[in-house]
Amino acid sequence: MPSPVTRGLRDFHERMTIRPQSKFTRLTEAEYAAGPRRLAADARAEPQDRPSPVVERYDVLVPTRP
Repeated sequence: MPSPVTRGLRDFHERMTIRPQSKFTRLTEAEYAAGPRRLAADARAEPQDRPSPVVERYDVLVPTRP
């Protein structure tokens, strides 16, 4: 199930560099450092008048009784 995270890459970059998430704990320091650098480059290249919404996918399980 897709869920909107931020309005654009600039907002997403700011959020990810200020509030890192626990899912990044398995990354090496080099892997983690490369991510924000690449995201910053993409955010700078994003047209300000046409932001790319960032969407995160969540898997949802709905148990039912037989």
